[in-house]
Amino acid sequence: FTVEASSDGQNWRELVTDAKGAAGDNIVSLNGSPARYLRLRLSGGLSADTDEIPWSMRQLKVFAQ
Repeated sequence: FTVEASSDGQNWRELVTDAKGAAGDNIVSLNGSPARYLRLRLSGGLSADTDEIPWSMRQLKVFAQ
């Protein structure tokens, strides 16, 4: 997945690229990057011939200073 940030909702910059999620909690530090908006984009999908469970998110917590 990729995490992107924007101050206006129009112009986006990538903060985290090609991250791989894992079962359980995934903690991503953005190292104080100023932003008003965050966007999480999936960069992978399922193959047609696999029995994988699709990626899902049940909760997102964002902490700021």
